Amino acid sequence: MLPSNEFNDYVSNYLKKQVAEQEGGEISEDVKRMMQDQDKLVEEIFQHEDKDKNGYISHEEFSGPKHDEL
Repeated sequence: MLPSNEFNDYVSNYLKKQVAEQEGGEISEDVKRMMQDQDKLVEEIFQHEDKDKNGYISHEEFSGPKHDEL
């Protein structure tokens, strides 16, 4: 497992990559601002969901929809 700061970076980078692919590789200023907002969103998600503050969101901690088979 990755340390918490690396995991947050991993999630942020994944989201940025997805946005860049959707934009066809060219990133406008609006998209750059959106990406900065995504970084804040990732931080907020971890603040809310990571109950034990270990840098990971476990299945038990996650408040969203869950499926046991995953």
